[in-house]
Amino acid sequence: VNPSFLESFRLREEDVLGHPLQDVTRAEALIRRAQEVLQTGVAQRDILFDLYLTPRHETRPVLITMTGIRMAGEEPARLLLIVQDLSEEERLQAARRASEERFRDLVQGLDAIVWEADATTLRFSFVSQRAETVLSYPVGRWLGTADFFVSRIHPDDRARAMRVCREAIAKGVDHEFEYRALSADGREVWLRDIVHVLSSGAGQPAQLRGLTVDLTERKRAEEALRQTEDQLRQAQKMDAVGKLAGGIAHDFNNLLMVIRGDADLILRRLDPGNPMRQNAEGIREASDQAATLTRQLLAFSRKQVLAPSVVDLNTVVAGIQQMLRRLIGETINLVTMRAPDLGRVKADPGQLEQMIINFAVNARDAMPDGGRLTIATSNVEVDVGTALQRGVAPGPYVMLEVSDTGVGMDTETQSHLFEPFFTTKDQGKGTGLGLSTVYGIVNQSGGHIWVQTEPGKGTAFRVYLPRVERAAETPARAMPAHQENAAVSAPSEPARTLLRSEEAATAPRRETVLLVEDAKRVREVVREILEMSGYEVLEARHGAEALQISGRHHGSIRLMVTDVVMPEMSGRELAQRLAPLRPDMRVLYMSGYTDDAIVKHGVLDAGIAFIAKPFTPDALAAKVREVLDSASRSRSAAPPHPGTQVVEGPEEVSRPSRA
Repeated sequence: VNPSFLESFRLREEDVLGHPLQDVTRAEALIRRAQEVLQTGVAQRDILFDLYLTPRHETRPVLITMTGIRMAGEEPARLLLIVQDLSEEERLQAARRASEERFRDLVQGLDAIVWEADATTLRFSFVSQRAETVLSYPVGRWLGTADFFVSRIHPDDRARAMRVCREAIAKGVDHEFEYRALSADGREVWLRDIVHVLSSGAGQPAQLRGLTVDLTERKRAEEALRQTEDQLRQAQKMDAVGKLAGGIAHDFNNLLMVIRGDADLILRRLDPGNPMRQNAEGIREASDQAATLTRQLLAFSRKQVLAPSVVDLNTVVAGIQQMLRRLIGETINLVTMRAPDLGRVKADPGQLEQMIINFAVNARDAMPDGGRLTIATSNVEVDVGTALQRGVAPGPYVMLEVSDTGVGMDTETQSHLFEPFFTTKDQGKGTGLGLSTVYGIVNQSGGHIWVQTEPGKGTAFRVYLPRVERAAETPARAMPAHQENAAVSAPSEPARTLLRSEEAATAPRRETVLLVEDAKRVREVVREILEMSGYEVLEARHGAEALQISGRHHGSIRLMVTDVVMPEMSGRELAQRLAPLRPDMRVLYMSGYTDDAIVKHGVLDAGIAFIAKPFTPDALAAKVREVLDSASRSRSAAPPHPGTQVVEGPEEVSRPSRA
C-alpha cells in the first residue's frame, strides 16, 4: 500500500498490511472480480465500487483498476489494485449541480425572458419558461419556428425593430429596442429586448444572448400619466383662456353699456322720420350682437350669473324638441331617447337649453347632406377606475348624449374643440363660441363633458351632470341666448320710448336715486336714463363720495344703484355702511363683472336685486321701478325674498335664486 492510498482514505499501515482483502473492505463484488483477474490474468479497468472501509466504518465511492502481476521467479501472481477516490470528484459534481440549479432557478425566476439565438439566422437556441407566461406561446414554438424571432413582433413595429436589431448585430454592438408583440391569445404586449452580441474567434457576430422585458403595465401607467398631464395642461390652458375671456367680457361690457345706452338715448331724441334713426339703430343692433358675444365668453369662462334649480333633464329636452326640429331642418332626423327613471340635476334650465341648442347647431352643420341627430338621457354610475382616468369624482350622474352621423373630427380639431373662436366653418358662418359656451355651462354646473369622434364616423358628446336626490322644481323659464338675440332685433317703437302712455303716469315720481359708478361714461349714461325716467339722481364716483353725498342730503333716498366692484370700497360694503343710516333705502347692484368677482364681493345672496351690464334703458327703468314698488321694505343687506333677480341685457330676464 502506498502513502497516497493511506492518506486519501485516512488509514494506517497496520490497518491494511498483513490483513486479508476481505478484512480491509466489505465488497463481495470486488473480491469476486479480484479472483477472476488472478485466475484469468485479464485486467479489469475503471470499475466503480462503493468501497466500505472496515477500519473506518465508512463507505467511499472509488474507481478501481485490477490487474495480475508476477514478480521475478514468483508463483502464483499477485493482485495490483489502483484505487481512485471519487469523493472529491463527487463533491465537485454536486457543487456543479447546485450551481446549475441556482442558475436555472435564477433564469427561470427572472421577470423577463432569457434567451439565446444565432446571430445570423436569428433562430432561438434557448428560451426560459417565462416566455410562456409573457406571450402564451410554448417554449417549443420559440425553439421550433425558424422565423419566430421576427414573427412575434407586431406587424406595425416589425420593420423598425428589425432595422435597429440588424444594424447593431452587423456592427457587433450590444443594443436595446422596444416593440409591440402579439401574444397567442391576441393581446398586444409591449416588450423591450436587451441584447448582448457574442463574436466568434474571427471577430464575426456568432451568437445573441438577451433579456426580453414585459413593459405592458409600465406603458399603461405612462399612458395614464400622459392622459392626466394632457388633461391638466388642457385644463390650465382653458382656465387661462377663460380668465382672459372673462376679463375681456368685463371691459367690453362697460364699453357696450356706453355704446348701447347712447344709441338708445339718441333714438329717444330723434323724431320718427329723422334719417339719423337708421344709423342709431345700426349702432344699437351691432352692440346687441357684441353683447351676445360677451355673454358667450362669460359662459365659456364659467363666470356668468346662473340661476340653478333642481330640474328634470327629460323635461328640458321635451320642451325644446319642436324648436330643434325647426332649427336642424327637414333633412335631419331628430331622435330622442329619454330614460323613464331619469334622476334630477341641479343646473340653470335656460343654460341647459342653450347647451342642447348649441350641440344641435353644431351637428346640423356637420351633416350638410342630412343625417340623424340623437339626443339621449340616462342614469350612469362613474366607478373609481373611470373617475381616476378621467380626473372626475366617482358617483351617480345623469348623462346627456347628443350624437350625430356627420363628418366627425380629427385629432387636431379635437385638441382645440372647446377653445373660444375656434371654428372649422367658413368665414362668416360661425363665431367659434358655440362649443366653448357649452364647455363653460357644463363646468359651471359641476359637470363634465367628453367627446367621441372620428373622421367620417360622426360625433357623440356626452355630458355628465351630478345626480341629486330631490324633486324637480318649476323655476321661471329663462330665455336662451338665441331667443334673446331674436328679441332685440326689432323692438316696436312704443317699447323704445320711456314716459309714454301708462308708463308716464307712474314713472315720474321724482324719487331720489343715489348712483354710484366709477366708470365716468357709464355713470353719465345711467344718470341720463334715470333722469329721463323721472328720477332725481345723486351722482357719486366711488363709495367714499357716496357716503359724503348721503350725509349731506337731508331728504329721502329711495334707491341706491351701485356698481359691484369699485376701488377702495365695493358696492356691497357701501350698502352695508349705509344700511344703518338709511334703513328704508333699497339697493340695486349692477355689474359687467364676472360671477367669481361678484361672489367674492358678496353680492349673490338670496333676494338681492341685480342687473347685468350691458342693459337697455327700458330694462334699467323697469328694474328700478320693480325694486321700488316691491312690497317688502327691508334692507338689501337682509332681503326677505328668496329669489335673486337677474337682468341680462339687452332684454330683461327674471331668474330665481342661486342655491
